[in-house]
Amino acid sequence: MKKQILTYSWLKVVWLLVLVAGVSLVSRAEMVSGINYTVTNSYPYTVEVSALPSGNYSGDIVIPETVTIEVQGFYYGEFWTVNATVTGIGESAFYGSSITSISLPTTLQYIGESAFGNCISLTSIDIPNSVTSLGWNAFYYCTNLTSVNIPSGVTELYGTFKGCSSLTEVTIPAAVRYLDEAFKNCTGLTSVVIPSSVEDMGERSFYGCDNLTIVTCEAENPPYCASLDCFSTSVYSNAQLRVPGESVPYYSTANMWSQFTHIIGAAQKGDVDGDGKVTIGDVTTLINSLLSNTASGVSGADTDGDGKVTISDVTTLINYLLSGSWPSDEPEPEE
Repeated sequence: MKKQILTYSWLKVVWLLVLVAGVSLVSRAEMVSGINYTVTNSYPYTVEVSALPSGNYSGDIVIPETVTIEVQGFYYGEFWTVNATVTGIGESAFYGSSITSISLPTTLQYIGESAFGNCISLTSIDIPNSVTSLGWNAFYYCTNLTSVNIPSGVTELYGTFKGCSSLTEVTIPAAVRYLDEAFKNCTGLTSVVIPSSVEDMGERSFYGCDNLTIVTCEAENPPYCASLDCFSTSVYSNAQLRVPGESVPYYSTANMWSQFTHIIGAAQKGDVDGDGKVTIGDVTTLINSLLSNTASGVSGADTDGDGKVTISDVTTLINYLLSGSWPSDEPEPEE
């Protein structure tokens, strides 16, 4: 009896598998409102934007969160319509096209390799924060791209904005750990902040960014560099490298970083007298500088972070000495 039950159970499993196989989708491209989509998954149904069969996209593009597409069963051959979520921009989807703007949905999870490469008419793009992956050369040589945001969940930038010569500023998220040719030949950049999360600078991440005058690296330990050409020779000679104050000796002897002629330690907040510590002596120095109207040029004096040096900074400094934490360090109150 037990054997019969087991046999019956296995027959049901096999029958279910046959049914599922019968409605498995054939992965194919589907054109919807002038945009080409390729099925990437079924149950749930997802698609990615793909290149046109012939010709290129142009003008203003709007990508919706979902599209209605026609799919076909593998065995039975029937066609039926389903709603599919747009989760990606496929490899080279818009490569070399003449699009001027694009609106991306909040369902997007990735932008593939060279997806927007050589889109020279594209001037700006708002990448939704849902995106966690930017493929190699995703925006390669978009030479007129002036502004772009990098989502907070992105951890790697490989050739992503190489040759985007019109970019004048960029914010690298605190989640990024690896760079490689990420901003090579971005000649419009004059300053850059490399967050403390970056562990590996790869090769030529900022090579050709000849107009950089300030490079700030927030890591206490110098990130690893595979070669000496992460920056151009002129940048090593002319730009300031700003690092945590206590880390100057480490950067001065580290491979690649030691090539910088000007390595400057950033002032510790509250260390107004510059002795490397925050003590009651800093309160006295700050008060005296306010009385003599010289406080605006004192390093570490803007303790409340409002961009000005006022009596409020004295109060903030005293509170720090009493509590041991700056206002931004205090935990959020519980609900």
